Amino acid sequence: MPKSELTQFDGNPLEYCSFVNKFDAMIECKPGNDKVKLMYLIQFCAGKARDSIENCTFLGLEGYKKAREILHDQFGQPFLVTTAHVMKVLSRQQIRPNNGAALWDLTRAMRRCEMVLSRMGFRADTDSSDNLLRIQQLLPRHICRWSGQNEHTP
Repeated sequence: MPKSELTQFDGNPLEYCSFVNKFDAMIECKPGNDKVKLMYLIQFCAGKARDSIENCTFLGLEGYKKAREILHDQFGQPFLVTTAHVMKVLSRQQIRPNNGAALWDLTRAMRRCEMVLSRMGFRADTDSSDNLLRIQQLLPRHICRWSGQNEHTP
C-alpha cells in the first residue's frame, strides 16, 4: 500500500476528528511506549494545538494520555466540532447563478458536515429546519424556484 500521510493539526476543530482518526490508525495502534507516541503527537501538531501539549513531556509516562485529553478538551469537544462544521456550511456567500464550482463546494461542505455530525450523534443539527432554510437562502434563486418555491418569494 502507498505510504499514508498525516498532516499537522493546528487546533482547527474542523480538522480534529480527521486528525485523531488518522493519528490513531497510523501511530496509536502500533506497539510502542507512550513517550514515543507523545513525541509523534507533538510532532504532528502545530500552532495552538502544539502549544497546548508541548509541556506534557514533563509528565513522564502520563504525558501522552494528558496530551490527548488536552487536545480533546480544547479542540475536540462535540459542541466545538459540530458548531465549526455547521458554520462552515452556513457562513458563506450566496451562490451566484451558474456558479457550479460554488455549488460543488457547498455540497462537499454539507456532506462532510453530515458525516461528522452523524458520527458524533448530532444529526438533528443538520436536519433542523432553521439550518435547512439558511442553506436554501445560499442557493441561487432559480434553483429555489425550480424546487417548487413560489416565484414571488424573495
